[in-house]
Amino acid sequence: MRSPSFGEHVTSPVFFNNQDKLIVTVDKGFATAEPDYDYWVISADGKERERI
Repeated sequence: MRSPSFGEHVTSPVFFNNQDKLIVTVDKGFATAEPDYDYWVISADGKERERI
């Protein structure tokens, strides 16, 4: 899925247990020969995010 807030291809959202947060994988190299992954923790409301 392409995320408007990231402007990149975002996959594999996973919710943390007993928290209102999820982690996503952002592939900045989507559709290229070499993937370029970043991992982000995002609040459930989408207002807060942190690259890890």
